[in-house]
Amino acid sequence: MGRRGRRRAREAAGPVRPYIEPLPVVGTTWYERGPAYWWRRAGMSLALIVALACEVPLLVGFLSGIRDSSPTGFRVALVVVLVLGIATGVLTWVGSSPARALDRTRRADPGVARRAAFLGAGLGGLARGGSVIAGLVLVIGGFLFVGPLVALLLRSFGRYLWVERVARARLAASSSSGS
Repeated sequence: MGRRGRRRAREAAGPVRPYIEPLPVVGTTWYERGPAYWWRRAGMSLALIVALACEVPLLVGFLSGIRDSSPTGFRVALVVVLVLGIATGVLTWVGSSPARALDRTRRADPGVARRAAFLGAGLGGLARGGSVIAGLVLVIGGFLFVGPLVALLLRSFGRYLWVERVARARLAASSSSGS
């Protein structure tokens, strides 16, 4: 097939669809927002509810154990848990806001995720091996986890996901610079 034949074949195939980047949880369904997209969104919200339902009893158990042994320690631990939960929840809420999401159109460095995974695996191994400090870091990390879970759960009920806004902005930037 010659050059004209290839060109005619491309023209007959219709307009070229832009590259749709796959996003966490929703994949490439975010572009057209069909039934598969909404099923995935519902599944994500359900997974966040399940994670919250698993985390809250751990906190309640921890705090009730402290309450039995020391009323003053219970009050201090309760204040610390509430402050950490509210602070991390607010930070997550602000970080995933639509205005902030549109500012971050660049991709994150994949090395950061790799280092975080390595650190988490190392802490888990140390805690399992009996390290009190690693166990304490993981318990405090569990306290820090409740606020972002609540913030992300509330954000999951919005019109667009936070990552979807970033991807749409990235797609618009690439189509405007490519035209």
